[in-house]
Amino acid sequence: MKNLFLLLILFLSCAMLSCGGSDDNTSVKDVVALIDEGTKQSQAIESGNLDISDISEADLFTTPNGNIFANEKILAVIKANPNYKLSNADKEMLTTAVERYFGANAPSGTSTLAGAYADGLNAAGLNIGKEAIEDAKTLHDLYKIGVAKELVF
Repeated sequence: MKNLFLLLILFLSCAMLSCGGSDDNTSVKDVVALIDEGTKQSQAIESGNLDISDISEADLFTTPNGNIFANEKILAVIKANPNYKLSNADKEMLTTAVERYFGANAPSGTSTLAGAYADGLNAAGLNIGKEAIEDAKTLHDLYKIGVAKELVF
């Protein structure tokens, strides 16, 4: 009877762990959705359909020091599930989103100093994001690696 009870506890424990969300990539999907919202916002600003002064500071999508994973809203998702292990599929989704975001901020095509500066920041942000994704094992690694590669002014 004691062995049956132990087997039942072991079975329930294993069942609970398997349902505990180890394969649930909701947090990755949330990060991708936030990046995609940032992409839409950038596109609207660049197209002239949205004036940056009409966006509250809390709603303005930013990439602090070129690190997209240091964005306040993305960091909140990361902090909520820091130990989530990234799968190859997760990394592909994240890479696609980061490429879309920085692709939306394509080279300015201007030869001004401001245009060159913006283009350099954009290229650096893309590199930081892709390197963080490539090297990360967990969701928290995205932020940690990004911080290590941030641009310092």
